[in-house]
Amino acid sequence: MTLAIVLARRPSVDDLGLGVRGLAASSWIFAAAILLAIAGMLVAKHIGTLHPLYNSDFKHVAGYVLWTLYQQFLLNDYFMPRLTRILASQNAAIA
Repeated sequence: MTLAIVLARRPSVDDLGLGVRGLAASSWIFAAAILLAIAGMLVAKHIGTLHPLYNSDFKHVAGYVLWTLYQQFLLNDYFMPRLTRILASQNAAIA
């Protein structure tokens, strides 16, 4: 449903955040996320709270990845454009 609502406006690939234009400029975020994830796992291991996945089969992991991508899509392409139109500034929408 939300995908249909977003696509009904006919946004460009760049508007959806899927274009090449901003990819190089934001590629550092992927590396930073990996480093922070590793640091978090090392801290969890050190304090004794690191545990294995509940169910580490492909279906479970793929479902988690798809749910995460959907949440990011909702935030970036559904809620943020609406909030920036309603509120006075982009900073207000982010807050």
